[in-house]
Amino acid sequence: MIKENIDVKMIECRISGRSLLRAICLAFLMYSAAGMSTASEKDTKPGSSVVLDEAKIHDMREKAIKGDADAQYQMGLMYATGKGAAQNYDEALRWFRPAAQHGSAKAETSMGFMYANGFAVTKSDAQALYWYEKAANHGDPVAQNNLAMLYDQGIGNQPHSRDASKALKWYRKAAEQGVVAAQARLGFIYMIGEDIARNGDEAFTWMSKAARQGHLESMANLGYLYEQGFGIKQSYAEALKWYQTAANAGSPMGEFNIAHLYQEGLGVEKDSALALSWYRKATDHGMAEAWTRLASASRRGEGTIKNQAEAVRLYRIAADMGSVNAQHDLGLAYMAGDGAPQDDIEAEKRFEQAADQGDVETQFLLFKFYLDRYDRNGNLGAESFFKKSANSVKAYKWLLIAKSNSIKDCKVCKTADSYLQIADLAMTAKDIKQAKDYVIEWKTRFSKRPRKEILPL
Repeated sequence: MIKENIDVKMIECRISGRSLLRAICLAFLMYSAAGMSTASEKDTKPGSSVVLDEAKIHDMREKAIKGDADAQYQMGLMYATGKGAAQNYDEALRWFRPAAQHGSAKAETSMGFMYANGFAVTKSDAQALYWYEKAANHGDPVAQNNLAMLYDQGIGNQPHSRDASKALKWYRKAAEQGVVAAQARLGFIYMIGEDIARNGDEAFTWMSKAARQGHLESMANLGYLYEQGFGIKQSYAEALKWYQTAANAGSPMGEFNIAHLYQEGLGVEKDSALALSWYRKATDHGMAEAWTRLASASRRGEGTIKNQAEAVRLYRIAADMGSVNAQHDLGLAYMAGDGAPQDDIEAEKRFEQAADQGDVETQFLLFKFYLDRYDRNGNLGAESFFKKSANSVKAYKWLLIAKSNSIKDCKVCKTADSYLQIADLAMTAKDIKQAKDYVIEWKTRFSKRPRKEILPL
């Protein structure tokens, strides 16, 4: 039977407990503004500008030529934004640089922005860091937020250069100055305990500030805090209110969480049909996990006609959109021939998709899949598998990854250890080295994934 996806009490997007904590940021990972870049300082632009008339531009230019740093910054901003003149990053840089060299914090931030994006200069996180640090130390809140994102991501997108404590420091400074994106990120960090102990009071403080200023994902996250009673007195009514507010503003996460309340009867009368209608709204906004819920409902016949083939069709949609849950369950469906023809190749493909995203349960399941497929027609055993199977190296790889990603002393770790001991005796040194090299490659690639949960201002 396909594994249920219903008992999902992890953070705002409710990915099931089989997902790695660092991989379950759906609220920020999937539903940010269209065209959002990777999580770096490029997401936060320098200050806004109004369209200036010719007389004001002439006066501003004269002041800038004479060395007025604020006028130089305004000239740069005019060219950078294309408000008052045709957008021209070379001209923007021409004016930002002297203003920054004269100590204008906003110009320093703008220099960081130019280097972060490679506008009129060679893209350089090191130079972006240099200018953001100067501006941040001069008190500019946008620079503080962008500097925090650099440390959060890792300079040059290199995980070894991440500095969670510095990121937290600068997020807090920016949040205290009212930067909504920083407030949202800070609340999120405390909500899930990313690189720091979970703290309900801090999570609620910052999430509520961002939510009350209209930050879309924070509104839904605030509802989650009320639902869980984390940092605030538990209240399904308040949770529903914030989910509804988020949904009305176009948040698929708000729609998804309303559906969840009706599906489970949490603070409302249980209504499977109404739950499905909200899940469908979330799918209309591109939420993969909502497709997964619709698939599960079709498989169980909950609020709709039971239809295994339809469930597989819906799981496929969600899986192709990146849902780990759907990839896992679709793999099980193909493996068992449940709602689709039995197909080991398709099952392996879907298991690998979920495992590659960091799903510990699927990583271990993939090893078992290789072992069981090899041993399907006889009691050959694990030793024979590791000695003779063409999939032994891949199986070893996923065993090691599952073990390293699991909680210490957990069941997966102990079971993986027992199989690894057999593998170490049965496999050649060359094959073991190859498997371990694959593990290093996967971990490096996994750790470098863009932190897309950070939203632009």
